[in-house]
Amino acid sequence: MSLSPASQSPDTPLVLSDGVVTLRRYRSADALALFSAVRESVEHVGRWLPWCTEEYTAEDSAAWIARADQHWATGAAAIFGVFDCANERLLGGVAIDHIDGLQRTGNLGYWVRKSALGAGIATRAVRLAVRFGLTTRKLERLEIVVACGNQQSQRVAEKSGAVFEGILRHRLWHRGRSHDARLYSLVSGDLNRWVW
Repeated sequence: MSLSPASQSPDTPLVLSDGVVTLRRYRSADALALFSAVRESVEHVGRWLPWCTEEYTAEDSAAWIARADQHWATGAAAIFGVFDCANERLLGGVAIDHIDGLQRTGNLGYWVRKSALGAGIATRAVRLAVRFGLTTRKLERLEIVVACGNQQSQRVAEKSGAVFEGILRHRLWHRGRSHDARLYSLVSGDLNRWVW
């Protein structure tokens, strides 16, 4: 795994890689690739993430990339595109958001495009993002909140080494109703258990 130093400047690349996937900040030139990946994935990603709908547009992708840059600049979130090391194809996204600098915590979210499912992409991306969050960003705790029905994301959390802590009642609001969620966490000491 390689990890370049963190930087708040959008002009300085931040690249995380394990030789199979690369995590990097989105660039404005990624907007069409992001649009394509989202539209391909509405059926499976949209079941759980409210922004992934049939109405999603290329303009939404460009706006998301601009917001991601703002979040990087303020330190509110670390938002990465997930790319194939071999061909730079956009495979999905992973982010640490809701960062609380005082408590040194953050929330970890992820998604993978439909055509890249089943290849371990999300688990690889999560591990890279977790290492970045717990070492470079010096967070102490990352939480993964997954709807109880979202078994694919639950498996990713578990394969990534996250510890299941319990059920959060009515934690997520999606499609006009509340959903119970499973809470997983990773803390700084968990990295010692990983084998790369």
